[in-house]
Amino acid sequence: MKKFITLHTFYNPVEAEIVRARLESEGIRAFLLDQNLTYTQVPVMLSGIRLQVERDDVMRAKQILEKSLQNPE
Repeated sequence: MKKFITLHTFYNPVEAEIVRARLESEGIRAFLLDQNLTYTQVPVMLSGIRLQVERDDVMRAKQILEKSLQNPE
């Protein structure tokens, strides 16, 4: 069974989706948790949207994440 790790927490759903798509385009499976709840529940919105990747991909995903956050396209 694959283990998933929270790589980053976003408070902007658009930014979260852009980074998730970028990881997917690089061949890294990525999932957003609590994405839909941010629109309906304030407490969840305060905790953010969690971006998760497989444990084996964490190092590569961190590099891509850092580049994406520094240079948003």
